[in-house]
Amino acid sequence: MTLPMGILDGRQPALVCPDCGGAISVNTEGTADYLVFTCQVGHAYSAATLIAGKEERVEQALWSAIYLLEELARLLGSLAERGGPDGRQPSWPAARQRIEQLRTHAAAVRRVLDDEKPIDLGGGTVAERDPS
Repeated sequence: MTLPMGILDGRQPALVCPDCGGAISVNTEGTADYLVFTCQVGHAYSAATLIAGKEERVEQALWSAIYLLEELARLLGSLAERGGPDGRQPSWPAARQRIEQLRTHAAAVRRVLDDEKPIDLGGGTVAERDPS
């Protein structure tokens, strides 16, 4: 079978395994040319499980971004209350502006997560994330 152009035929950057980060190769199996994605370590995925794994990694990364943005805003807020790192800048306007930017960015990433829907792959197949 001839695979579609793009990631599947090596014309675009390779896929990486959502579990270990190893390079993924694409093969076909059976008479229906079912796609099987296998990493160097041996993790194997159907198209639906690979998509679900990738979506889960994106969600994890977005939550990490939210936590880091909020943590940085809290740190800057604490320093601003102290008067800056040296205690001599009572208003520290640059920090206050940055805190608002960080909170705005965190809220924007939260909206992205709120809008996430599983990808409908057709034929009744949906790539779903583990709700845990």
